[in-house]
Amino acid sequence: MEMKVTPNQVTRPAEVSKGVKLLYRMLGLGVINSIITMFTIPNSELGFTLTILIFVFLAMIYIIQKIGSRSNGARITFLVLTMIGTPFSLMTLIQNFEYYPVTSLITLIISIFQIVALVYLFQKPSSEWFTQGRVISTTSTHANSGQPNTFDSGKYESLSKLKQALDEGLITDDEFKSEKVKLLNN
Repeated sequence: MEMKVTPNQVTRPAEVSKGVKLLYRMLGLGVINSIITMFTIPNSELGFTLTILIFVFLAMIYIIQKIGSRSNGARITFLVLTMIGTPFSLMTLIQNFEYYPVTSLITLIISIFQIVALVYLFQKPSSEWFTQGRVISTTSTHANSGQPNTFDSGKYESLSKLKQALDEGLITDDEFKSEKVKLLNN
């Protein structure tokens, strides 16, 4: 499939950035809510609960990072998890609102953040960015061979990360040049 490379296809659309920011805010509120819950709701299995919360927190960080890195699978996974969890979350919210209004309100805000983030992540520019192929053929051709140029967004991302490492002083200029040549010749 041939497509013209546009900035939106290479850079993350604003909708994705907004969605990812909301997901991180949702995660922060979830941590706050969990801490409040641990100290206000009696629970004899604090160790087990804390282990589960840490696991869920780390899993959510991983999923959010993958979403921000253009993983369509992570985006779909988050959608499915939200579709499964939201009804149970809202049922708990309704049942507990009278007794635990603060945590119930935070749960409601978390649910709203999830839904709004999903709206951003599934808008047309976002969907195009997530679902386009890893290699995009452009309409230009190599001067020598007449073959179409291909733009490999994976190489672009790797080159961008390599440049960032150079800028941050993590690698030397010679290491950057060497790795760049290897990357571009693959």
